[in-house]
Amino acid sequence: MSAVIIEGRSIGNRKPWLLPKNCRPNASPLHLSLNTAVMDFNRYFTNEELESVIQEWAKAYPDYLSLKEIGTSHKGAAIWVLIITNQATGADTDKPAVWLDANIHATELAGTTTVLHIVHTLLTTYSSDDRTTRILDNCTFYVVPRINPDGAAMAMAATPQYYRSGVRPYPYEEKAEGLHRQDVDGDRRILQMRIPDPSVPLHR
Repeated sequence: MSAVIIEGRSIGNRKPWLLPKNCRPNASPLHLSLNTAVMDFNRYFTNEELESVIQEWAKAYPDYLSLKEIGTSHKGAAIWVLIITNQATGADTDKPAVWLDANIHATELAGTTTVLHIVHTLLTTYSSDDRTTRILDNCTFYVVPRINPDGAAMAMAATPQYYRSGVRPYPYEEKAEGLHRQDVDGDRRILQMRIPDPSVPLHR
């Protein structure tokens, strides 16, 4: 099956994380929604895209998904928790719960995509899949798809910057003497090079 590559820019109401269900390479998905498209999880999500996705899901599935802002980052970005359960069978606080979070460290972007895929599966297979239905009827999922929006923004910037953790400054000078990871040639990649030490025997 051919994949449709959709760039990050918007055209009309098009959303770059939605693919047409027929996945035709030359399709023009200008007005896609959850009912007319499938999600593309073969990508990383910017902070803006992430918030757009979860807000859209909350509107599409109000009986199963609610959003709560549990705090803000050092730079003021919202940190969201998704509360997922069948509200008709009881309050989320009255059920056994599962906690999922992702993107704690700045460059752990794949974690966000992973938990979004889990949430999408729960929402779209409820009532059609017995196991999903039973889980959401009797349990609650609390999902924080991105704990570190500031670090993610720096990692996905036009000129990426590497932060192991967050951007909040330490009470001391963070950079020690020596080499530091950065995009030295502007190709948006931060690479490593290993050089063998001739004084150490190589065991294969």
